[in-house]
Amino acid sequence: MANAPEQSSYLEVQDGAFELLFCGLISVVASMLHFAGIDLAAADKSQLVDSIVNIAGVLGGLLAVYGRVAAKAAIKSVG
Repeated sequence: MANAPEQSSYLEVQDGAFELLFCGLISVVASMLHFAGIDLAAADKSQLVDSIVNIAGVLGGLLAVYGRVAAKAAIKSVG
């Protein structure tokens, strides 16, 4: 199939999409904390987003390793 269109996975996202998602979530949480009388500075929000992204990366890597170790079938070659 030389002319077959390249398929993309539904898991593929643009660079920065997860950071934007976490920024939105942090903004919502920060607004709720502000309403409760606790303020987060912009630098704190940025550091919190970076920490969450790093933790998500570690969890994703651990999940990938676990999935490969627990798999019952071998990985098959596509080409």
